[in-house]
Amino acid sequence: MNRLFLLFFCLLPSLAWTESYDTESRVVAFGDVHGAYASLIELLQGTQIIDQAGHWRAGKTHLVSVGDLLDRGPESKAVMDLLMRLQNEAVAAGGRVHVLVGNHELMNLGRDLRDVSAEELAAVGGREGHRQAFSETGIYGKWLRTLPVVVRINDTLFSHGGFSSQSLKPLNELNREFWQAFGRVEFEGDRLQKSGLLSPDQSLLDASAYQEALPETHIAWQKATAASELGPQSLVWYRGNTACHPLLEMNSVATILSYHGVGRLVVGHTPTSSREIEGYLDNQVFAIDTGMLASVYRGQPRALEIRTESGETVLSVLKPTGEVIPPIGREGRRARAHAELQSEYEFIEMSKKAAKKARAAFLLSEHLDMNMVLPTKVVDKGIHRVKARLLSERTRQEKNLYRPNHCETGSDFDLLAVFDSLIGKVDRTLDNLTYDRRDWRIRALENANAFPTSSKLPVYSKPPRLAAAGFRNDLLELSETNLAELLGDLLTTKEIKAILKRRDKILQWASNE
Repeated sequence: MNRLFLLFFCLLPSLAWTESYDTESRVVAFGDVHGAYASLIELLQGTQIIDQAGHWRAGKTHLVSVGDLLDRGPESKAVMDLLMRLQNEAVAAGGRVHVLVGNHELMNLGRDLRDVSAEELAAVGGREGHRQAFSETGIYGKWLRTLPVVVRINDTLFSHGGFSSQSLKPLNELNREFWQAFGRVEFEGDRLQKSGLLSPDQSLLDASAYQEALPETHIAWQKATAASELGPQSLVWYRGNTACHPLLEMNSVATILSYHGVGRLVVGHTPTSSREIEGYLDNQVFAIDTGMLASVYRGQPRALEIRTESGETVLSVLKPTGEVIPPIGREGRRARAHAELQSEYEFIEMSKKAAKKARAAFLLSEHLDMNMVLPTKVVDKGIHRVKARLLSERTRQEKNLYRPNHCETGSDFDLLAVFDSLIGKVDRTLDNLTYDRRDWRIRALENANAFPTSSKLPVYSKPPRLAAAGFRNDLLELSETNLAELLGDLLTTKEIKAILKRRDKILQWASNE
């Protein structure tokens, strides 16, 4: 490590970035660009951030990029050049451009080039040019090392990946500790490279190639790469706020909002299924990665605008055309799923009684926000069910496919066990436990034989956990009256009463946690 970077690393705790801002101006945030320069220009012009010549015209507006400017797309260099210039122009006009570090910025700084496109490499002079440009003294490396991984503007927290329990620290500590962790990785990696023990083309972030026979000289590097600040639950990598089941994530998000005294979290990193900006957990979390790089993610440019009007916070989605639409929330996702029943469905023949039970399973799953059953409606000789690309647990095992668990604590298998217990389904198998291929969310099939009048529960070696207090409350609020209103046309009174008896036994599990 040269003297300049060593000095930077030692002085890092006092580095003069600002993590918190209070402003009456509008705030506009966009997600992962991935080198889609033309789409970014289109978005910034359409939202009145820049003029036709590409210069700042937004006055005191605060513009936020939540990271991942780089990789996969062809024009990452142009994206960085634009934002570096706009940072200066915005300050001169009384505004701000906040650029946060994403996992792909981290990867490029750490020489992990697996996702760098040929066009990106060519733009900076090939691999050697990339090493120079992203070094501690290079034009992009020097700039990126001054950027935060988290920022607060008014009552909103922004990061690239998401907020796990690791984020329960003051913001200045989160930013400082991230860069200190990366500094240790770079120091140890550079030391090994200068000793001839590490190739210049080897990623500084990945010691896994040496796991089986790690030389003594590599142990410090291995420990550095394993730092939690750079790991799967860090601010640049965590996906749980949007990819984890809401019933498992709700307590964690509530704790984070309370700790930092904010009203919402805004994150990128995980493209939304609709490729529109979506709100989760009663709009406490907003996902703004809309897949701007259309050639890879089949998405479109969108921005989230946050304004304060008459003391109230107003959130809107801005299109490049100037059109303003609301973010998609829970009801919007439900409406989209129901709309698919009109066109993208498959017919499954079954008896009228069985069809009603299949429909009841869907309605109860939806009512409890479990969303583990594909949207279903009864037709003359069976059901229509939303058509989905499904993968069974049996196939997953046979093909040895990895299924990610994005949740910091708990598992959606616990939720499935609770749901199956509630509906009295005792024959969940490797074939009717399936996953949506797009996002690995559980889709429980073959519920037509559920809802017995018996209150008997499946036998578990260890009862599943009810991870969220709010979910317990939802179960408690089930009553014969509201279940009859929801399911009365589909189930008998005895079947409804049996749901409540099973519910009471499930809640007994919770009392033992």
